[in-house]
Amino acid sequence: VVLATSYQFPHQGGLSTHVDLLARGLRELGHEVRIRAFNDLPAWQRAGTRGPSWLFNRLGRGWGTTWSSAMRARFVAGLLRREAGWLDALNVEDPMAAVAAQRAGLPYVYTVHGYATGEHVAARRIRAGTPPERWHLELEKKALAGAAHVITVDARLRRHAEQLGAAGRVTVIPNFVDGTWPDRAPAPGEARRRLGLPAGRFVILCPRRLTPKNGVAYAVQAMAAVRDGRVPWPGDEPPLLVVVGHGPQWAELRAAVEGGRLEPYCRLEGGRPHPLMPTYFAAADAVVIPSVH
Repeated sequence: VVLATSYQFPHQGGLSTHVDLLARGLRELGHEVRIRAFNDLPAWQRAGTRGPSWLFNRLGRGWGTTWSSAMRARFVAGLLRREAGWLDALNVEDPMAAVAAQRAGLPYVYTVHGYATGEHVAARRIRAGTPPERWHLELEKKALAGAAHVITVDARLRRHAEQLGAAGRVTVIPNFVDGTWPDRAPAPGEARRRLGLPAGRFVILCPRRLTPKNGVAYAVQAMAAVRDGRVPWPGDEPPLLVVVGHGPQWAELRAAVEGGRLEPYCRLEGGRPHPLMPTYFAAADAVVIPSVH
């Protein structure tokens, strides 16, 4: 089995975690698995994808992202052609990898992890109603049209895929959960000591990539409501929100915490290695997963 993505692997985010857990599960079942990703490309292809993208974005928002997406689809196709004689099944994880599979002449199952074009717009990489948005939407449609079958990680994404032309070929398989993480976690007190978290506070963990659709800004705003007394909090010590993750909203959220004098209530950790997450879970009293649809 080949699992293919046009993005870096591993990286911080749900897609990378999904690929890692899927590969581990398939291997435990006795299958051979190879992961092919952007970082498997030669250095000149990676540079040719990223460098001109920066220049095109200087000329107009969205054109650099369009260049990057087009080059990823083109170059990943070469990776997949080299696997054609080995693989029995191909699972692609993003629209560019799907189009790459088409160019390589390989049948594939496409796992849809999000609203690809909408997320570009939400992250302000492209503007709504512009040629780059229309180009990316057509890329999504092409990726779905060529798939032997489509997997989505929730029912809303299934409706999205069906609206773009995949009706009758979609199965919902929720994201995997690694149930073994408690075996790798320290005791709660030791976890807090390692992370420098206070022993007496109620710790709320928010492990989310910092994008508008993930709604982490609302968790930060909730802490302001606690501080101002708009939300009563039992106990002498206020809660502490610990946000683990990075993304395009990092600067915005940091400014909200610092400008709103929320440092005693919010701690922005930035991105952290995935193997460290059991320690954060062990240290937390509660976990919050905001989401905006």
